[in-house]
Amino acid sequence: MSHKNKQFGISNWAVDNRVTVYILTFLIVIMGVYAYITMPREDFPEVIENKVYISSVFPGNSAEDVEKLVIKPLEKEIKILAESTK
Repeated sequence: MSHKNKQFGISNWAVDNRVTVYILTFLIVIMGVYAYITMPREDFPEVIENKVYISSVFPGNSAEDVEKLVIKPLEKEIKILAESTK
């Protein structure tokens, strides 16, 4: 059984041209550091999150009763409030 010598073209090129690979790597690193340093940033960016979590407890009642008596009216009122602030 003969062993075929398989070679990957890019790897062979990189091994044969080490100095070129080092220079390209150095340039990419320098450009990345420069881009990071000159990138505009804010100290305290404004984050707007439109989610509200409300937990309601109604001891002694079933989940269906709590939904019907507490959750649905709360959802309606919150929806009215949300629409009025737009």
